[in-house]
Amino acid sequence: MRHLFHLLLFLAFASFGQNQTDRCATQFPAHSAPFETWLQQKRASFRLDEEVVYTIPVVVHVLHLGEPIGQGSNLSLERIQSQIRILNEDYRRKLGTRGYNTNPVGGDARIEFVLAKTDPDGQPTDGIVRKEASQIPVLPGDANIIDYQAFHSYWDPERYLNIWSTSQYQVGSFLGMAKFPLADLPGMSSWDDGHADGVTIDAEHFGEITTTNYPYGRTGTHEIGHFLGLLHTWGNADSGSESCSDATDYCEDTPPVNRSTSGCPSTPPLACNGQGAMMENYMDYSYDRCMNIFTNDQIGRMRTVLENSPRRKSLLTSPALNEPDPLSLTPPEKGWSVNVQEGQVIIEHPSLPVADVEATCYSFSGTIIPVTIVSKSTTRVVAQLPASSEAVNVLRLRLGATVYTKKIIKYGK
Repeated sequence: MRHLFHLLLFLAFASFGQNQTDRCATQFPAHSAPFETWLQQKRASFRLDEEVVYTIPVVVHVLHLGEPIGQGSNLSLERIQSQIRILNEDYRRKLGTRGYNTNPVGGDARIEFVLAKTDPDGQPTDGIVRKEASQIPVLPGDANIIDYQAFHSYWDPERYLNIWSTSQYQVGSFLGMAKFPLADLPGMSSWDDGHADGVTIDAEHFGEITTTNYPYGRTGTHEIGHFLGLLHTWGNADSGSESCSDATDYCEDTPPVNRSTSGCPSTPPLACNGQGAMMENYMDYSYDRCMNIFTNDQIGRMRTVLENSPRRKSLLTSPALNEPDPLSLTPPEKGWSVNVQEGQVIIEHPSLPVADVEATCYSFSGTIIPVTIVSKSTTRVVAQLPASSEAVNVLRLRLGATVYTKKIIKYGK
C-alpha cells in the first residue's frame, strides 16, 4: 500500500540553499488533497476549547541488541523519561526550558505526553517494553520500518502512541519516521489495510544526549508533529526546488518556503514572500539547538486532528492514562506461551485441560473473529485465525473453569 505518510529523517549537514541530501523522504497519502479539505472544514466548523489540555499515553518499545539496561541501544529509564519531558516542554512552551519562545505567533499547544500506566491486558505498566533484537536484520533505508518494528512489539494504536527506539536502521540513513493521521472520509478509513501506526526514533537521538547536532530530543518533537498532522514547513514542495508553487504547509503564520534549513545559520534564509524563513520551527530541519516553536496555526491543526481523526481522538480517553482497577487485575500467568505463526495461534502450557479448551478472538473495536481449533494435545493447542482478521486482536481462552485473555499480533494477509 502506498496510502501512507512515511517520514524518513535522513542525516545531512549541508546548509540552506545548497545542493543537499534531504533528511526526510516524505511520501504523502494518495488522499492528501481530500485530507487537507477535510481538515480545513473541521477547523472552520469545530469550536476548539483552547483551555483543555490533551494528554496522550505513550508506550516506548526499546528494540535493543542485548546490552544491559542503560547501555548502547538498551536505553535507560532516565533517557526515556528525558524524551517525555522534552515533548512536554516543547508542546507546552514551558517557561525556563528550551521549549519556550517569545515569538508572537508561537503558542502553547496544550498537549502533554505520559508513559502508559495500564497495558493492553489491563495490568500495571511503566510504559516501556524491552525487546532483544540482535537477530533482527539491519533494515534497508527504504524499508517499511514501522510495520517491521511493530511485528516484534506493538500495542493497540487506538489506545497508545507507539514509539519505537532502535539502532537497527541502515547506518546513517535517518533519525526518525512517523505515520500521518487518518480522516473519517469515505475511502480513507481503510487506507492503512492493517499497517501499524506510531513513531520510530533512532536510539542514538532518543531523548537528551550529549553528542551530535541533535542532542535535545527534537527528533521526537518533529516526528510526533507529523503524527498529529503537521507537514514540513515547505509542504509539498521538493526541498531545494526553485518553485514556490507548492510551498505551503497550510498554516498561514509560517512563512512559505520551498526548501529546508540545515544547521543553525546566523541569518535566516529568505522565504518565498521575502520574509525570513522560520528556521526555528520544529517542522524544519534545523539543528536541535535552533528549534523552539509551534505556531498558533500549527497548534490549531494538531488539536483539530486530536479531536476528529480516527486513532488520534481515542487516545484522549484511553484507559492507559489511568492506573488499572485493582479489582480487574489477574494473577501472574506462569508457563503460558501464545504465539502467532502464519495465521495460526499456538497455545502451549505444561498441562492443558484439552477437553475444555475454547478460543474466541476479538478485534480492538469489539468485533468477534471466528477461531477454529485445529489440533489439541496435553501441552499444545493450535487455533486457526481467518485471513480477514486484523493485525492486533485479543484472544480469550477458556481452559476449564479458568479464562485468560491475551493480546496477539498478526501481520500479513
